[in-house]
Amino acid sequence: MVELDGAAVYRVRFEIVEISEPELLVLASDPEPEIGLLYAMITRAVFEAEGDGTRVTVTQGPHAGETQDGAAAGWLGCLDKLERLLTS
Repeated sequence: MVELDGAAVYRVRFEIVEISEPELLVLASDPEPEIGLLYAMITRAVFEAEGDGTRVTVTQGPHAGETQDGAAAGWLGCLDKLERLLTS
């Protein structure tokens, strides 16, 4: 993870715990309290065909209250970058 102003970089590790191509990716991560991730988390990315594109739905948790908004913003930013890469 990189803060928007570039002030800090945080290493976050995920383990792939389930893949069902092409529609599902499930990741697990250990707690990393030094960067505010207090709990082990599960991240689920579901890919669904939608018209001429793909809908990607990401869920992740549990989050401590103070990390929920940052996680949502981070995933939205990642998906925006992915969309730009795929459509350029």
